[in-house]
Amino acid sequence: MVQWKRLCQQHYLWALGCYMLLATVALKFAFRLKCDSDHLGLESRESQSQYCRNVLYNFLKLPAKRSINCSGVTRGDQEAVLQAILN
Repeated sequence: MVQWKRLCQQHYLWALGCYMLLATVALKFAFRLKCDSDHLGLESRESQSQYCRNVLYNFLKLPAKRSINCSGVTRGDQEAVLQAILN
């Protein structure tokens, strides 16, 4: 019985890791545009942030009311992508 429990836990962690890797790769390709904040106006930064939210909501199938922090995602920051997924 203990062996099955350990196997299920390992399978769950493996599946979670694969899901996070898949989401990171998909978001990396979705945000190939580099954001240089010095040359962009406020409107374009806001529209890019909205684009980020739309991609995350659609890809991860999140409820529309759930808030997402996209501050580093538009720069392609991998830690920000993972935090956006985990939050």
